[in-house]
Amino acid sequence: MRIGIIAGAAALLLAATGVSGAEPAKPYDHKDLTGFWKLVDGPFQDAAGFEKMIRMNVPDAKPPFADPRTFQNNHPPIPLWLTPEFEAIHKRLQAEFKAGQPYRTGYMCRPSGLWAMMAWNGPIEIFKSGERILFLRELLANQYTVYFNRPHKADFLEDGLYGDNVGRWEGDTLVVDTINLGGSMVLHETEPHSQALHIVQRISRPSFDTLIDDMTADDPRAFAKPWKVHLRYQLSSGEFDEQQCGYDGGGKRMVHAPD
Repeated sequence: MRIGIIAGAAALLLAATGVSGAEPAKPYDHKDLTGFWKLVDGPFQDAAGFEKMIRMNVPDAKPPFADPRTFQNNHPPIPLWLTPEFEAIHKRLQAEFKAGQPYRTGYMCRPSGLWAMMAWNGPIEIFKSGERILFLRELLANQYTVYFNRPHKADFLEDGLYGDNVGRWEGDTLVVDTINLGGSMVLHETEPHSQALHIVQRISRPSFDTLIDDMTADDPRAFAKPWKVHLRYQLSSGEFDEQQCGYDGGGKRMVHAPD
């Protein structure tokens, strides 16, 4: 009985003072996406295959591979509903990847492109400037800008890696509509697409330290039907580590300047 009275008194005191066992939610603007965000859950990534492929070319290479303990890589490989023409391309690209000679923008020291930038394990930083929002990822200078209050540009570069990004708000969700993504023939590793690729992102901030990006890729020539990935980022106080393109398409090591 004495214990019950003490517990009840403690509960009344907590209620009176507004203190609870759970940490109170931090106030924030749902439309404020700025910050340094680390991807903590997303699509399957063949990190082991990527490491094997690198070491086939440069046995002593030590690239900054993703630590599987820090990334919930618990998803099966994304199913690709490809047309017969692009299924054949996919099989060829898979064989080249396994042989250690992939078609990969990073091997040509080029930015990875919109899809890979958002879906690959690594941090991004988001800035806002007026009617524009900038997404930045330091590796290979990945960045793109979302523009508001304008339609897609008729004269936009047709073979861009990040495309023509037009944004709009639907409630607290940022919808980014992107076309003109023909600068690379793959989304990420071996997933082929055509010049008709169309990506829509629905980006939201459901809690102070959580960012969600639901990406949908549609390509009527390459895909039998659209397919999606669900990405979850966590707000981080970290900062970028310098990364560089150290290998070219032939697997040669990048040479540093002489002393």
